[in-house]
Amino acid sequence: MKADGKRKVAVRNTVPGARIVLALRAALCCLLFGSSPASAADDGARAPAVSDPATLKAAFLYNFALYTSWPPGAATGFALCAFGRDDLGPALDALAGKTVDGKPVQVRRVDSIGDARSCQLLYVSEATGASLASVARGLQGAPVLVVSDAAGAAEQAMIQIEPDASRLAFSVNLGRVRAAGLDVSARLLRLARSVR
Repeated sequence: MKADGKRKVAVRNTVPGARIVLALRAALCCLLFGSSPASAADDGARAPAVSDPATLKAAFLYNFALYTSWPPGAATGFALCAFGRDDLGPALDALAGKTVDGKPVQVRRVDSIGDARSCQLLYVSEATGASLASVARGLQGAPVLVVSDAAGAAEQAMIQIEPDASRLAFSVNLGRVRAAGLDVSARLLRLARSVR
């Protein structure tokens, strides 16, 4: 589709929304709680229920990290950061020590763009009150996956976590992801509500 002379590509998942969320939750539960993927996929009731929004958002962040590729670097760990005050607290801290690409996850809170540049994934919560636009501008070109749950974050962040009825969904701004030198797996893109 064309808008204002610029080509925009919108990819919509044709699978009904409930199946997408069930598949994502099954995958998240497998990764977080060690269930067998086959058992979780075959019977969603076997996977532990995740009803706490903070736990579910933290699981989303971890899976975004698992299904994203960064340029080769010398970092010995994987820095998963929250900018300013975050709303995930212990749910985010529980990710410390898990691994991404063979590297242990280090959970950090950062308060400046300079500190955020040393992160691989940066979560900017709507609760921070920080300007997502200024954070995104400050990290432009840096290989940092910026994720936010702020309203309208799809324009500034690379991935927006958003409510979908009583569940959570996510959208991917693939142009921003690629501009940062990152690559997101097609498996993750298939689960997204939309890809732009």
